[in-house]
Amino acid sequence: MAHTLQIGTTSSDPRVLNKTFSLDIAVSVNLKEGCSVLQPHFILDYNPSYATCNYCYFSDWGRYYFINNIQMLPGNKCQLDCIVDPMQSFNSEIKNLTVMVERQEKRRNAMLVDDEYPIETSYLLEQHVFPNAFDGYGSGNNAVIEIVGGAS
Repeated sequence: MAHTLQIGTTSSDPRVLNKTFSLDIAVSVNLKEGCSVLQPHFILDYNPSYATCNYCYFSDWGRYYFINNIQMLPGNKCQLDCIVDPMQSFNSEIKNLTVMVERQEKRRNAMLVDDEYPIETSYLLEQHVFPNAFDGYGSGNNAVIEIVGGAS
C-alpha cells in the first residue's frame, strides 16, 4: 500500500523544539516490512534531489523524521533510513506541559537543591579589643559578638 511522505531539509539542531525546515517534495512511498514507528525505512523511486534532503514528515503517523541514510536499491529505487524527531513530532504536547524545572541556564530557584550549582563560601573573622569596659558593666571582661549572614 502506497503512502505519502514529504521530504525536505532542516538546519536546526536536533534539540531545538521549534525547528526551521522546508518540506518541498511529496512522494509516494512503501514501508519496508518489519520497520518500526521510531526508525522507519521508506522505499521510493530514486531521484537525485534526495541526496540533499535530511528531514521528512510522514502524515500517516503524524511524525517528523531525520533522514540518516539513503540506500540505493535495484530497479531505480532507494530506501530512506530515518529516526523519529520527538521534539518536532510532539511539539505542541511539550509546549503544553506544566513542569518544575530543576536546572536551566538563565535563572536559579533557591528553593530547589542543585548539587551542580557553584557556590562560594567564605568568612571574615575580625577581633577588636576595647580598651575600656562598657560603662556600668563592671570589670572590663565584656565581649560583643556579632554574627552577620545573608545570601545574594
